[in-house]
Amino acid sequence: MPEKLLDYKQLAELTGFQVQTLRAWKMQGRIKPIPFSSRPRFPESYVDELLKKGVPPKNGNL
Repeated sequence: MPEKLLDYKQLAELTGFQVQTLRAWKMQGRIKPIPFSSRPRFPESYVDELLKKGVPPKNGNL
């Protein structure tokens, strides 16, 4: 079964951060979505790692 891909809104709901904050972190390279069509998406396994390590990662390398 393919892995579920989350958008910014879904990631915001899981983490409690605002979409604007997540977009800023993406621009800073602190979080790294995958390109999917014309919109970035976050694989569920990546989101699990973010939540385990803390969002955003303190070292900016996830």
